[in-house]
Amino acid sequence: MTRKAIKNPEGLKELEEFTRRHFFLNLVSGLLVAISGAAILYSVFRFLSPSQDGAAGSFVEIDESEITPGEAYFFKFKNKPAVILQQDGEYHVLSAVCTHLGCIVKWKDDVKVLECPCHAGQYGLDGKVIAGPPPEPLPLIQHSSADGKLLIGETNA
Repeated sequence: MTRKAIKNPEGLKELEEFTRRHFFLNLVSGLLVAISGAAILYSVFRFLSPSQDGAAGSFVEIDESEITPGEAYFFKFKNKPAVILQQDGEYHVLSAVCTHLGCIVKWKDDVKVLECPCHAGQYGLDGKVIAGPPPEPLPLIQHSSADGKLLIGETNA
């Protein structure tokens, strides 16, 4: 495709003819700007909108038969990782987010502890700090047991 130069009536400068290529480049760059703007606005909206994590009545129900004594059972609670540990018939339901820097703890089966992979912080079965830099124990999560089910969170019962 050739470009044609057209002189304006005053003869001061030449104007280029608008081509399909210019149209396509303007369209693509406009779409990229629009998509980027929408992504930024969505992120700001999500950040400023109130969280529904603390809503009353939110709970998880887990069959007690799924939980093996001496093992960790990981699940999501209020959109965050959590873990259930059973010791001597007693259940410990804890947040699986390390209190040091927010990493997700992992279960070390050989020594029966929860360990943070970021800085080797260790937590016992009850969530208390055993070793490493974590400043606080893992937060406990409300739970109760009924009819072979473990009810985790607020049940409004």
